[in-house]
Amino acid sequence: MLQEDETLMKYMPNPTTEFKLPDRTYFWNVANTVQNNYVQNVIKHANDLRMKAQDEVNHGNTIEISD
Repeated sequence: MLQEDETLMKYMPNPTTEFKLPDRTYFWNVANTVQNNYVQNVIKHANDLRMKAQDEVNHGNTIEISD
């Protein structure tokens, strides 16, 4: 999705015949600087999915008490 962003891509290594991804830390540092809102939304989405999965796991370990 970020390949279309010219500002971000000018900081990424030039593509070669052997497609190599940039270092993960470098990529996310640049992305967070150039596209802060996008990165924050990605983090929020990932955290929401993790919390949902954790809630489903915890739900199986709980006892519901009613009258």
